[in-house]
Amino acid sequence: MRSLSDEDARRLSRGLVHGDAASLAELYSARFEWTVALVIGATRRDESFALDCVQDAWLRVARAPVCCEGARALDAWLRRVALSAALDRLRSDAARRWRESRAMLDEATDSLRSIDSVRAALDAALDQCACEERGLLFMRFRAGMTVRQIAAACGLGDASVDSRLRRLISSLRQSMEREELR
Repeated sequence: MRSLSDEDARRLSRGLVHGDAASLAELYSARFEWTVALVIGATRRDESFALDCVQDAWLRVARAPVCCEGARALDAWLRRVALSAALDRLRSDAARRWRESRAMLDEATDSLRSIDSVRAALDAALDQCACEERGLLFMRFRAGMTVRQIAAACGLGDASVDSRLRRLISSLRQSMEREELR
């Protein structure tokens, strides 16, 4: 960091207030690396984040300069501007992350509602099934039995069990579609 005398600080801050681009360029050259290091140290974030904050800070310096009576006052003002820009960016990042997490939570809630409505429609469709049909479904999908095992347990042929299950599933699907249309 290049040291500035009190006279240099007064001259540069007066130049900034009067809109002198050369004064801004000189101050930027003298304090840019210092402001980047300041933001990195204060936020414990990476250089990319710090550079974004410092860019915001220097825009603020150019838009709303103040007259300072010496180098310490100028550095204190630059420190305040840089840290304020960093704090604003941290708040903005936190708000964005909160909005994103809220959107994900809303999406998950909608998915759960959808699952609940499908489950309710399936329960309603299963209530319309005969007891032996529910037994076939239970053996196939809850007990994990094969069609051949179900056929042996019920004393039916494989093809008979397979066709009953297919018809039953098709009927359940149609019942659930009618339920969803309501």
